[in-house]
Amino acid sequence: MRFLAIPAMFIALVAASFPVLAWENDWDYESGWNSYEECDQTGDFHAYRSGDCSQDCDLNFRQWSNRADMQRYIPEGSTIRVDGGIDVYIVKYKNGKMFKRLVLSPSVFENYGHLRWGDVLNVSPDVLNAYTTSDLVRSVETGNIYRLYPSGDCGIKRMVVAGGCFWNRMDFDSIYQINGYDEDSYDDASDLE
Repeated sequence: MRFLAIPAMFIALVAASFPVLAWENDWDYESGWNSYEECDQTGDFHAYRSGDCSQDCDLNFRQWSNRADMQRYIPEGSTIRVDGGIDVYIVKYKNGKMFKRLVLSPSVFENYGHLRWGDVLNVSPDVLNAYTTSDLVRSVETGNIYRLYPSGDCGIKRMVVAGGCFWNRMDFDSIYQINGYDEDSYDDASDLE
């Protein structure tokens, strides 16, 4: 019995000296977390919540090679940005499509009580580009559908006329729901027919 205890103690001591090999409590190996030695590899898709993996190998680093895995890690309603960038997007999935919507101003972001700056996920440019940008929104207050045009921290909205040419060409899956504060944050321009 003593012979089994000595190797077990040795393994425990070695494991304790390598804390970077531990997995984050919220995630497990089967969900795709990478170990420390994989951290230096560069993949097409990677994301991390904070820090820079190339410098300190943050345990929140994640890499994947397919969209299904990406959707498990970046769920519907998540906020993402390219690391070091200022543009923040809200993620949406609909009928197998992946969309992102630019949040044009900090005040709009902060008006949505469920969005938090600390939850914004830093992603690689390839991850951001895997999502189709949507500029279509529907107000929950008025029911109007608008196409948004960014202009600094402000923007312009053009109401989409039902049954018009643009209406018949737009992808209804890409429409995001917005609140009244968001709707009122944009300057009005001519209707879009």
